[in-house]
Amino acid sequence: HKHTHTHTHIHTHTHMFSSLFGSSEKEEKKPPAEETTSTTGDSSATGTEDVAETAAKVFGSFLNTMRSVGTKVKSNLEKVADSALGDFSREQSKFVNSKHKGGREAAVPPWVGFDNETQLRDSILALSADKRNFVRDPPPGAKPFDFDYDVYAPIAAATLQEDERLQRMRFELVPKQLNEEHFWRNYFYRVSLIKQASALADAAEDKATDAGGKTPRPSDAASEQNTSDREQSHAPSTQQQQAKQEKEKEKEREKEKEKEKEKKNKQAAELARKSEQNTAQQAMFNTIVIKCVVQLELIQTIEWILLSSTQPEHYAVTSTGDTRPSDKRAQARSAASARPLDQAGELFHSLTADRLLLLLACLSESHKFAHDFNANVPLRTALWKAGFMKNRSKPNLFKQETTSISVALRIMFRIYDSEARKDAWESMEQQIVSHTSAVLAHYVHSVTRESRDIWSPLIVLILRELLALNDERFKKMAQQLHAHVSDVLLLAYDSPLGDVSFFLLDFFTRCKPLSL
Repeated sequence: HKHTHTHTHIHTHTHMFSSLFGSSEKEEKKPPAEETTSTTGDSSATGTEDVAETAAKVFGSFLNTMRSVGTKVKSNLEKVADSALGDFSREQSKFVNSKHKGGREAAVPPWVGFDNETQLRDSILALSADKRNFVRDPPPGAKPFDFDYDVYAPIAAATLQEDERLQRMRFELVPKQLNEEHFWRNYFYRVSLIKQASALADAAEDKATDAGGKTPRPSDAASEQNTSDREQSHAPSTQQQQAKQEKEKEKEREKEKEKEKEKKNKQAAELARKSEQNTAQQAMFNTIVIKCVVQLELIQTIEWILLSSTQPEHYAVTSTGDTRPSDKRAQARSAASARPLDQAGELFHSLTADRLLLLLACLSESHKFAHDFNANVPLRTALWKAGFMKNRSKPNLFKQETTSISVALRIMFRIYDSEARKDAWESMEQQIVSHTSAVLAHYVHSVTRESRDIWSPLIVLILRELLALNDERFKKMAQQLHAHVSDVLLLAYDSPLGDVSFFLLDFFTRCKPLSL
């Protein structure tokens, strides 16, 4: 009964494993019916051996099935793992590349993407060695630099990662001496100058290369091909020598490239320096021009306030029919004489003598400044050659020089005519003689023939003011100015004097009875 129970238990397990994993091909067939229906007389030892053999076969079949299943599972797991790892690696590489690409587009140092990237990088990195590149603002009058801190902030962060000196400079200056935005504005302004200079240098080099390049001839190409064929047929020792020579040539080319790079860096730095210097000089020149224009406006303002002019804009005397030359001269003289002299305005009488003398001192100083500048021909020529003037003429202050002395003399004559300012007559008489003598001498000896038209109205003003004086005053001043007025007649030798000649005639006619 014990043996029968054991056999039944093993059979049950065998059936269970078979239903789970299937029958094995190596599994033994069941014994024939005659063997299963053995006689009751078999010994107990024989039954035990059959049971043990059957159990061993079943267990062996189970082990073989499990080994086969394990091998298949392991193979499938390895394939799945390889596939998963491969997909993961590809996705990871794709992600890294996309992030790397996106990062470069969003924030890269300012030299990335240019043809001469290495050269431009060296020039920009050199900026962080000089503290002045960060603390000095762009010069006044420079071309506006469009700086948006939000736009440049990522570029600044990328540049900091590449430049250790820039990190130290930023740590040293921000916020001790200037704020973050100010620091980067000055830095990227000079970066823009380097980029512009580098672009100009590359354009010049490309132009020179295009002008000096030559197209190889067919015969040269054939010669090179034959030489190459002969070199390939040389012995191994010759090839080694050629390889050595190629290495040496490569080293020489590298040295030449380094020298060329240094040369370009120096040229770019020099162009940037000159550009900044020219910008500063142009800004300074524009400031001086503005000051001169304002000064001329102030002179004209003084004239309009203190002097009430009643002269019309045009004094043309028309005639009908043909007139003789003598009649034309008479008409021109009448027109010149018809212009009334200025009269003192209302505010002129309201100002004290000290105020008027102060204005006269300012006008004299303005006249001296303009006179000295106009006399400095080398300076005017240098400014003209430097390209500061947009037109083709040399810079000058002729209008300021003549207008300032004209207004000053007219004020002096009004003071000299005013009965309320008798205490200043003697001083005005001395100043009138002094300034008039200087103007007449300058007109005769320094004014060029082309510039006489600018000074002629001032000479006419002086002569008319002198002729308007009474006989006593006229005689006193004519005695001191007679020699200078006589010199003006010498100018009629090479050019007509226009209206000046009419008043010269009147001046000498009036001097005749005075025995001068």
